[in-house]
Amino acid sequence: MGTEAALRSGLFRVCKGLRRGGVSAIREGVTNLSDKVRMAQYGTKHGHATGVIEVMLASPDVEMVGVYEPDPERRRALQTADKPPWRHVSWFDSPAEFLDDPSVLAIASEGSNAESLDHTEAIVDAGKHVFYDKPAGDDYRRFER
Repeated sequence: MGTEAALRSGLFRVCKGLRRGGVSAIREGVTNLSDKVRMAQYGTKHGHATGVIEVMLASPDVEMVGVYEPDPERRRALQTADKPPWRHVSWFDSPAEFLDDPSVLAIASEGSNAESLDHTEAIVDAGKHVFYDKPAGDDYRRFER
């Protein structure tokens, strides 16, 4: 999904709403209303992963701090492709780098459907807000937790 399609789909409104109070719980973590909301992305294999990155990078209200991709081959391919948006992001070596960082308030869960529940559970367990794409994994009972 390109930036224009993401804008039409409402993803941009989600990122805009983070600071503007659309998601008031996240706004509580912003100490100065002129501060950007610091966000990261966990995974790159979801079909919307590229579009979500593009929206975060384009939003004046979001500081996109980086991406973690657990699959080393996928990560190398994206890092060396020299294509937007991947050439414009920083890469984390471990999810702990953003999960344990109190300044990161929200994380986009963008792994494959088979990975997404694991990623999202780690994000929630770290006390972060989650931007979550559908489908929500492949285990409905686990999702309901």
